[in-house]
Amino acid sequence: MISNKSSVEIVVIKGTFSGLGSLIVALVLGERIPAIHWLICVLFLGVAFSMLLLNERPGVQFYIALIIMIISTYFMVKDTIELQHTHEHTHVHTHLHTHTGSSEDHSHEHEIREHVHAHVV
Repeated sequence: MISNKSSVEIVVIKGTFSGLGSLIVALVLGERIPAIHWLICVLFLGVAFSMLLLNERPGVQFYIALIIMIISTYFMVKDTIELQHTHEHTHVHTHLHTHTGSSEDHSHEHEIREHVHAHVV
């Protein structure tokens, strides 16, 4: 029952499920995960406000959650970087030329040394 829960428990439950719901809706709609610098800003901005404005001091659970957030952020960024890679490849173009009534095919190869290729999952 909700009446048996403390206000902290209610806030944690609401925050967890509303955040998770928002994330699911955003991903379903095709939104991308923000860049790492924005994630770090958001993660620690809330902490800074609670510590500075509300004079709250984190307990052991905070530091456990912080470690989990840092590790998960690392793996998310690592996965994103691995999806973007550089590779060499060759493009072959064929052109049809007509000279005095006869047609000839001419092939041209273009070697591209650095080409950033991002995969979309």
